[in-house]
Amino acid sequence: MMKRSIFYIFIFLANLFMAVSQPTVKESYRFLNKTITFLGDGSFVETRTGADILPLKNIGDDTISYGKYLFDKNNYYLYTSPEWRSSVIKLGQVQELDHVDPSTLHIQLLSPFENMRSQRKGFKHFFFYMFTIHYKDNKGDGHDTICGPYFEDHIDIGMGVGFEVTRMDIKIYPFNTDLVTPEIPYLRSSYWPVNPKTTLYVIKLPQFKAMYPFWRRYYGCVIPKVSRNVIFKDGEYWIRTGVYEMPKKLKKRSLNSPYSEDNEY
Repeated sequence: MMKRSIFYIFIFLANLFMAVSQPTVKESYRFLNKTITFLGDGSFVETRTGADILPLKNIGDDTISYGKYLFDKNNYYLYTSPEWRSSVIKLGQVQELDHVDPSTLHIQLLSPFENMRSQRKGFKHFFFYMFTIHYKDNKGDGHDTICGPYFEDHIDIGMGVGFEVTRMDIKIYPFNTDLVTPEIPYLRSSYWPVNPKTTLYVIKLPQFKAMYPFWRRYYGCVIPKVSRNVIFKDGEYWIRTGVYEMPKKLKKRSLNSPYSEDNEY
């Protein structure tokens, strides 16, 4: 009997913990194949929910945007995380190794996008890399060299025997993306080697997903709630999830506000 009681108490506490740890959905709205969900913890998530020009749902790139919101006087105000509004992406783990060829700088890039590119031929030329290598030659003289473009995750750069890399700048540019326009023109990061004589770098870029430069950035973007079940966003009426008919009459309201869609980043 005691064991059974302990078991039920454990199940109760587990369910309570899950309820506390997972934010509840305040309300959710949809327009065509897009959905925006406002959560009880003050955050929002905007996603694609159906067929799209870039069908990436299996890779987690159905994201359009996410961030924090404020709600005041029947208006939602959307704010994207400040680090999202920057072109700088954080590097993950970097391994410094020795290569059999001491005259060449070898770079291997690991990221969610590269995992996808290896599986889908259509993304072979979706992005390319440019590098600026700051280094010293075997005489100790400093140089900068710009290398690229590279459409592969394995990169070899001829440097000459005895080179020492002091800094490495990486830029990632969208390419052949006529169907979508990037919100950020390129992504960038820098790395300062621990051992300048390293000849092989394995660099992880965990933020670099296929749609990352295209995710929408908001700063004070106003989303009016025009009725109980309808919001007005991107010039369209979005209807609450679970409601299947648009109200026949929508109250006209002034959208004059110090914030507007033009304030997006």
